[in-house]
Amino acid sequence: MISGKYLKEHLKYHLDDNDPDQAKIKRPHKCEECGSSFITSVHLATHIRTHSEDETVKKPFECDICGNRFSQDGALDYHKKAHSKEESQLKIHECDV
Repeated sequence: MISGKYLKEHLKYHLDDNDPDQAKIKRPHKCEECGSSFITSVHLATHIRTHSEDETVKKPFECDICGNRFSQDGALDYHKKAHSKEESQLKIHECDV
């Protein structure tokens, strides 16, 4: 069963971003630095890091294999899959002699 609270939050996704009054309801979390607005406080927090000069703040997720940095943990997870593909391809080409 869907709760009233969930339904109320979900309905915000259907509001019109081009209508200023609806946009304020849909995206209540506003960046004080640049004015961008977001649906959730989590999205705002992720965005705020982009304004940092510190690379470890801007991209806090670091690959322990190659050192590349990412702003979101999902991007790091996706990146790590490339390393595991590289390893499996290397094993295919290894000489057993």
